Amino acid sequence: MNCGARTVLATALVFSGRVLAVINGATDTQDAAVVSISDCSGTLVAPHVVLTAAHCVRLTPPGSLLVSVGNSRMAPTATVRALEVHLHPDYDPSTDDFDAALLFIDPPLAGVAPLPVLSIPLSDADIGAQLRIIGFGVSAHDRPDTDGTKRQGTTKLIAYLHDTLVDAATPAATCTGDSGGPALLDIGGVEYVAGVTSRGDAACQSFGIKTRVDTLAGVFIQPYIAATLPGGTPTGGHCSIDRQCPPGGRCLAAIDDPAVHYCSIPCTAGAGCPDVMMCESGSCRYAPPTPGAVGSSCDRNSDCVSRICSRARGDQASVCTTECTATGSSCNRGFECRADARADGTFICVPHASAGGCTSAATLPPNPGGLCGCFSATSRSCRRSRMTSSYRSRRASSRHSPSPSRLPRSSHSRRPTRTVRCSSGSSFRSCHWHRRRMRSAGNRRDKTSSNAPNRGSGRNLHRRRQKPTR
Repeated sequence: MNCGARTVLATALVFSGRVLAVINGATDTQDAAVVSISDCSGTLVAPHVVLTAAHCVRLTPPGSLLVSVGNSRMAPTATVRALEVHLHPDYDPSTDDFDAALLFIDPPLAGVAPLPVLSIPLSDADIGAQLRIIGFGVSAHDRPDTDGTKRQGTTKLIAYLHDTLVDAATPAATCTGDSGGPALLDIGGVEYVAGVTSRGDAACQSFGIKTRVDTLAGVFIQPYIAATLPGGTPTGGHCSIDRQCPPGGRCLAAIDDPAVHYCSIPCTAGAGCPDVMMCESGSCRYAPPTPGAVGSSCDRNSDCVSRICSRARGDQASVCTTECTATGSSCNRGFECRADARADGTFICVPHASAGGCTSAATLPPNPGGLCGCFSATSRSCRRSRMTSSYRSRRASSRHSPSPSRLPRSSHSRRPTRTVRCSSGSSFRSCHWHRRRMRSAGNRRDKTSSNAPNRGSGRNLHRRRQKPTR
């Protein structure tokens, strides 16, 4: 079959429906690395990493995802919680392109041997090759009562595209509950994960579509495995636990968004931190908005912990955001609910226009260190006063620009503050701190708090409406 024929075939199939147990398969008691994830399946590809389908986990908070080992969902032999969900950066929920995700689990699954992933590119010579498919789904599309038992069977590879492969769904086929499970290809007597079950025809009898693994191995899977090893995450990188960070480092929650965590190391004033970070209270910190936090600039959904990167109508720059209700107060203080420019009928939280791209003081926890940042490319500077007792003991003046931890306290009623000027030349914007005098911070604080409504957190509103997942 030539490349053009493969393209026509897969294009015709990709929108026909989603296949999410193995039909015409047999009970599987041997493949311990194939695990159950809620209503889906997955594969252990490292002791601490599970490969699955993105559509299975995109709307579920990581802390509520359980990975179960065993031959049945109802009677697992071991269960561990997923601490992090890493979607493929090009995953598109409307088409299910690049339908793959990685889960970081802790503690690692000891005693279970991970399966190797295929890194050799597929070729026309592989057409017709046997694939072994495994999953915890139903044994027939109209038998939901059979869901939850691990089964395996064989099928044949009939086509492949840039991010998918297609199987013949015969003699065995994947169906509801198998999503995220592996399609294994035997090369030289070793089985490799060649595909991740994604979708197929509604009756589970004509074809099955898997996400290709060979195109993801070197750019998505292996880099994530390495980054989540002990000490594998650099300072400033997103993390889940302390041991992912450099020696002596810690995994800290961002002060402007507790859902965002990054590696930090000890520092001294003005030294020891990467250029895009600053030393605050002895630790390297980002100036808000923290990369990935609500309000930070972004290019794609995967840049955001909320998994929504969009812009309000009339705005030019996109920011990480959450959905909100048009008539309610579902955004945090410093944000407003506006119409989403990319989806009719949807509203999102964006930095309030009157704040010049900055959150108000009320968005930050008590005594956050007076950090402030720029929320979009159109907001080049912002201000926020820092009021802590430590300033009162600082010297009254300095010829040099002070570091954030050594700003002086004026003897007059006006207080010094800092202005952040952000460069848009990189994804992690470099902010340079400058002193600036302004009117009493106490008066400004009172004015801000009196005008700002008491808005709710709006959590769990970021989930976009999607077609039902089987």
